[in-house]
Amino acid sequence: MSGTVFHLLTETDSFSDVHGAALQRWVANILRFEDEPAVVACARADSSWGLDHVRAMLLPGLWAYSQIRGRYRLPWSIRQRMLRKILQPVLRELNPGSVVWVHNRPDYASAIEAEVRAAGAKLVIHLHNSLLTSFPRMVSGSLRADCFVFCSEYLEREARRVHPELERTCVIYNGADERRFFPRMQSEEWAGEQRTPVVLFAGRLVPEKGAHVFVEAMWLLLARGIRARGRLLGATGFGLANPATAYSRSIRRDAPPNIEFGGYRPASALADEFRS
Repeated sequence: MSGTVFHLLTETDSFSDVHGAALQRWVANILRFEDEPAVVACARADSSWGLDHVRAMLLPGLWAYSQIRGRYRLPWSIRQRMLRKILQPVLRELNPGSVVWVHNRPDYASAIEAEVRAAGAKLVIHLHNSLLTSFPRMVSGSLRADCFVFCSEYLEREARRVHPELERTCVIYNGADERRFFPRMQSEEWAGEQRTPVVLFAGRLVPEKGAHVFVEAMWLLLARGIRARGRLLGATGFGLANPATAYSRSIRRDAPPNIEFGGYRPASALADEFRS
């Protein structure tokens, strides 16, 4: 496939090495191996990735959309019109040979599929979790893409059970940025130390990430007299603006004394945490 690739992020993602999440980091790490111009369409962005051949297309409507509580409970006919309007800047730039690569939002793809086809462009839907199976069938049941990409065989099998009509699918495993995530060189002094094992948890403080399971596990270790130190990295969002929620407050309230809280960490600092 030749032509410009438009990576379409979710309404809550920022294309930023400082404030971004794992999904946009996947996009950036792929694009740093490419030379061809590419576009990342998103709600917010900055220049911290330093990718000169990548243009961030800011979609203010996407940020406004992210602020609507209960947006997924809106009637599909209303939400479909909203998404088409929000994504018009992307659609206007499409031509034969373009590729629209939608990350984790099958509803975005369903809303603009007709316009993408009319422009002669290709449509790729990349699922980083189980969203294809959780969206109503009116959104995902009739969706046709040139390829459905999954990050694991498990997600691919799960989607095929719910949508046996899926045709073109493939698995692309998630990777790691080898410039940041590499083993620490053990010095003689460090190798000989009697160190307390550290159990590291990195993820947002939302129920689906399972921080409460980590808290329960650390309580069990403490009760059994097992020497270990828990370190919980993450917040309710990304960057510095992370308002507390009932869930995040409960995690801090219920945590045992063998857990430390490190807050949100950008990728470079997160890699240092793993190395330590």
